[in-house]
Amino acid sequence: MKLLKKEKVCFVNVGNHHLLIESTKIDDYDLSDLCEKLRKRKFFRDANISLWKKTGSAIVSRTNEAGAGETLSCGSAAAAIASVALGSAKKIMVISKGGKISLTNMGDKLEMTGPAELICEGVWAKN
Repeated sequence: MKLLKKEKVCFVNVGNHHLLIESTKIDDYDLSDLCEKLRKRKFFRDANISLWKKTGSAIVSRTNEAGAGETLSCGSAAAAIASVALGSAKKIMVISKGGKISLTNMGDKLEMTGPAELICEGVWAKN
C-alpha cells in the first residue's frame, strides 16, 4: 500500500460518513487494500472512503463504500467532495467511473443533477 504522506484528508458527514483523501494520483492506490487498512480503525469502520483530485474545473473521484467495495458512482461521496472542494465556486462537476454529476452550491444545501439510467431490476425473494 502506498502510504498517505502528502495527501489532504477530511472527514465529512453528509448523512453518512466519508473519509476524503485528496491526491493528484488517485489511480496509484490499491483502493481495496487502502480501505481494508483504514477500516481497522474503529472510527473509519463504517465510513465510505474516497480518493479525489481536481482536474481543471472538475473533480475526478474513486469511492469504496463500506460493505460494498469500490463503486462506479456514489452520490453521497460526490456531495461530500463538493462540500470540501467548492470553496466560493457556485458549481462543480464530479466525474467517476459511472459518469458525471453536477453539484450546485445552494447556500447551506447542494443541488445534484445528472443522468439516471436503469441498470437492472429484479424481485426480492424470501428464503
